[in-house]
Amino acid sequence: MKGKFVLLVALICLIGTSAYSQGIFDKTVSWGPRGSAHVPGSVSFANNVYTLKGNGDDIWNNDDEGFYVYKELSGSQAITARVNWVEPGANEWSKVGVMIREDGADAQSKTYYSILRGYNYGDRADAGWRLSTGGGSDSRQMYFDAPENLAPVEATAEGLWLRVTRIKEANIMVTEFSEDGKKWQIGHTLENFTMKDTVAYGLCITNHDDNTELVEATADNVSIAAPTIQLVLAKRSMPTSVLPEGGGKVAGAKITVDIVPSGQASATITETLPTGVTASNIKTTNGSASFSGGKITWNLTNASGSVAMTYDLDITAAAAKVGYVLFSGEMDKGGVKAAVAGIDSLFKVNWDVPFIDRKVTLDGEMSAGEYDGAYTEKFGHADGDTAPPGVHISGNAYPADKENVTFYMFHNRDYIYCALDVIDGDALEFVTGASVWQNDSAEIYFDGNLNRQTTKENGKYGFQATVLGNGAQTSGNDVPTPAQLANGGYASTDGPYWNFGAKVKGEKEYIVEYQITKAQILDPPDRTVVGFDILMNSNDGGNADRSGKWGYWTTRLDGTAGEYWNDETGWAVVQLVGGPVGLGDWDLH
Repeated sequence: MKGKFVLLVALICLIGTSAYSQGIFDKTVSWGPRGSAHVPGSVSFANNVYTLKGNGDDIWNNDDEGFYVYKELSGSQAITARVNWVEPGANEWSKVGVMIREDGADAQSKTYYSILRGYNYGDRADAGWRLSTGGGSDSRQMYFDAPENLAPVEATAEGLWLRVTRIKEANIMVTEFSEDGKKWQIGHTLENFTMKDTVAYGLCITNHDDNTELVEATADNVSIAAPTIQLVLAKRSMPTSVLPEGGGKVAGAKITVDIVPSGQASATITETLPTGVTASNIKTTNGSASFSGGKITWNLTNASGSVAMTYDLDITAAAAKVGYVLFSGEMDKGGVKAAVAGIDSLFKVNWDVPFIDRKVTLDGEMSAGEYDGAYTEKFGHADGDTAPPGVHISGNAYPADKENVTFYMFHNRDYIYCALDVIDGDALEFVTGASVWQNDSAEIYFDGNLNRQTTKENGKYGFQATVLGNGAQTSGNDVPTPAQLANGGYASTDGPYWNFGAKVKGEKEYIVEYQITKAQILDPPDRTVVGFDILMNSNDGGNADRSGKWGYWTTRLDGTAGEYWNDETGWAVVQLVGGPVGLGDWDLH
């Protein structure tokens, strides 16, 4: 029996990966089946043009289904191609592009790629990746002249040039795009992405449908070569997460610039400090820097490797009173500008969230002991009070005994848990089939990416999730599918980012529990930022005009009044205490 089993495995491998010896590639694979229907893809090569035909449920989530033609190479390499749709199929998320993959034949492999989607023959381009074998996937839409101009990248009539580069010595992946193959722009970079030395470089295609239709695209000007890009990466780090009460000095702020893979670079870094904050004791390991007019200007001259600037901050009592201060850094290298990455703001810590080695049953019920010892805060609304918390878009106010929410939060080694116990003075409305935004809902926002440089879907930052009070519908990043529970509530346990349980208690109260994976959001590892809203719609689900909006409500980062958490308004920093704080403890690689 053992011998027969081994032979069967060998035959499967031969079917899955076949030899291909034209052009620069020598291997092909059709990943799948992932769904119920799948046919193998194909590639042909003539007149320096690759014609790709592919099928497959998707290149996404924990494994892929599609077609891939590739070549294995070691070290740092870049794959370039101009891709163009011939027949993109009916699904707007059919994909064709260039891909680097740790194991070409493994459908669950680590991967980094850049694709042109199929809708309207290429009206959007994305960078995508899977950080661990069998792990979840993530992506970023690419824009022209981001972050100032968020015009989406689209294909011309001749297609779109795409390039993905691996800089092995720095564990960095880079996506570039071009309309003409001459003027290139960086669309995305991904740092700290490790792969083995020899990996696969190739072209991928999928129709994003669980059917037998084959989509078709071409790729020309295809090449694999040593990286031509030089990255100059500027990162900010702060020595503390606590803004001094009443103001004071913070010593040892730092901006580090890394030039990779090698060579020299000259650039100007401008660090804009908030009102009421000044810089002193500025030191550099290359070039010169000075502080004037609220800005630190650092001029790099023929820098190589890693160079740094350190400085101290003096924060006035007025600046400290705001609760946080915001820094904005920009690097100009030959007229090409990029934001300084890192922790852009030095925040006052609002909440200390305890570490409790306990799990929560996501059933929409706060069982005895589940939240004992958790951080707890109650948001009420005094009669006639229209000020936050509990601000209302319409300006109406309701008595505290008719409308309030109690918030619970703690973390263990793997997850951050929070629960919202909501009492709504109006009759709760859950309209079957209506948009989630037209129903009463509980919204939660998490963002571990404090630098605000990496956007999620719809131009927003970090994790966002919306659950109707009874859990029947959801909306947000990587939306889980709710399933009805025996206790009358709803839950989801299949979301890479978040899971939930929700249940209505009687007529006017409901509970929503959230479980958020630490490994997806924490950066730096010991803290994150959180916001939540409770939104009530008093218009019978007929439109999205809410009568109520709750949350840990503060001012916008620019000092103006604000309501919306997911537009960088009023994020509260959460310090996670008592648990592991090392990246290795949470298996972040």
